[in-house]
Amino acid sequence: MKRFDGKTAWWVWFLFIIYNLIPAFIVVFDTTFVWTFSTIMGFVVCYLLDIIWIPIMVRDWVDVYDDYFVFYYGFLKFAVKFENVIGVQKTHNPISTTANSLDRICVQTKKKNIYLSLYKNDEFIELINSKINQNKNVK
Repeated sequence: MKRFDGKTAWWVWFLFIIYNLIPAFIVVFDTTFVWTFSTIMGFVVCYLLDIIWIPIMVRDWVDVYDDYFVFYYGFLKFAVKFENVIGVQKTHNPISTTANSLDRICVQTKKKNIYLSLYKNDEFIELINSKINQNKNVK
């Protein structure tokens, strides 16, 4: 098994920090701020979204095995057999929800495309292509 760690761009971390600091700055620096039920609920909802944000930035990796790979992203987990992979290519497609950087890989399968953002994109592409070729040669 080989693990490839997911890549989170600096601007994603920056947005996360700003998103969490803005409500605190409003409370500290706005002299007209008044605690009401709606403002309390706004804060609760704002910080509850961190339940989604944090796992996405922390649990982001791919484990490659002999016949398949498993992609972990936040609460999601995809297992993909190499026999179902059509191709792998680099992309900068911004319409992806499972990549934390614009330096992405698109894994095309028979059913769907999976977008990944890894620190070692080139190494992952080479490994997946070699696994795909091994599967073709075995058949």
